[in-house]
Amino acid sequence: MPHFDLIATAEGIGAVHLWDSVKGEHKGQVKLDLDWIRGLAFSPDGRYVAAGRPGPREGVIGVWETDGGRQVYKLPGHAVRHYGAFTILGFSSDNRFLLSWGDDYYLRKSD
Repeated sequence: MPHFDLIATAEGIGAVHLWDSVKGEHKGQVKLDLDWIRGLAFSPDGRYVAAGRPGPREGVIGVWETDGGRQVYKLPGHAVRHYGAFTILGFSSDNRFLLSWGDDYYLRKSD
């Protein structure tokens, strides 16, 4: 079942803020070793948040626990090919896979 009681917003300085979607209250933040975040996704169970940024050769995608902020994965990201670089992230409905699409036109599946 999807987890809809949190909303994530990203700062340019490497933090993802978690918000209560009903009350609008700040629930905490996850400090990332990324800047220039261009994609965010929650796992369906709400246990993880993924963030990605494109890079000049290869970007970075990280996955963190929403409770406590521990990084659990650091994955290769997507290269910047054009201005307006992007990273689109999404978890599979069973939480087993993270899919990413980027400015380099590659679709990646990580498990």
